[in-house]
Amino acid sequence: MAKFIDDIDNDEIRIIGKQVPNREQEEISAPKKRKRWPYWLIIALIAAGITTILLLWLNRQNTSKQPVTPNETQRQAAEEQPYTEIFDTIVNGIPLKVFYPRNAKPHLTLMPVNIEDTTVILGAQAADYGWDRNKWIIAGGFILKGELLSYSKSKYGFCALLDSGVVIGKALSTPYFERCVEEGGDFFRQYPLVYENEPQVYKSNGQFPRRALCQTDDRVFIVETPTAETLNAFAQALADMSIKNAIALVSTGMAWRWATDRNGKRYVIGVTETEPPPMANFIVWTKD
Repeated sequence: MAKFIDDIDNDEIRIIGKQVPNREQEEISAPKKRKRWPYWLIIALIAAGITTILLLWLNRQNTSKQPVTPNETQRQAAEEQPYTEIFDTIVNGIPLKVFYPRNAKPHLTLMPVNIEDTTVILGAQAADYGWDRNKWIIAGGFILKGELLSYSKSKYGFCALLDSGVVIGKALSTPYFERCVEEGGDFFRQYPLVYENEPQVYKSNGQFPRRALCQTDDRVFIVETPTAETLNAFAQALADMSIKNAIALVSTGMAWRWATDRNGKRYVIGVTETEPPPMANFIVWTKD
């Protein structure tokens, strides 16, 4: 007779009820419970993070709105103030003094000139002048704020001062002359000393203190020597300073020149109680 799994013999006992599981198996198979952080600790950490972020944001806002200190304001104002940088050098055995204007723009003016005017940080006599036919005249072409005051081509060198910039060159005829009339600029003529980095040559061997208006790229400044030099020696020294273009300035006799450095110290030469005639003219630098 076939015996099924659920069949029992007469001498067997079947226990009916819930089977008790093996405890070791239960401990192995049952998942372990993870430890949980207390809710109060989680809330405290979140609050601390929010507080830190808020404090950083407020500090950044206060820093960006912090006003410039008086010392910083004074420093910025001092850097923008016009002044003349003055220094000495020696080239080819010739002592030279350089007057380098900062934060200032040049223009021409006539007498009377007040050298005590603090708005002018550098000034010097520009074109030559003389007595002719019972009146004072300016030698060479001269234009002041677009007004033609003298017309002559006696000197090759010229300086044109326009709103667009300063041009120092060498030419008997130049379109800059007409531009100064049309655009209200300034113009004067003098002897050329350096043109396109080349020193100009003269036959004269006269020795006098020399002064020049020089240009290197877009910078215009004054160089002078207190010693008596020929034009050729002075021109060569300027060229050896890598000056691109230069023309002479009035330097003989008691020609005026004055300057103010960064500390307010004044450097004045040639100024006496006897004033030059009305046609005495000057190139001066004032704040841009």
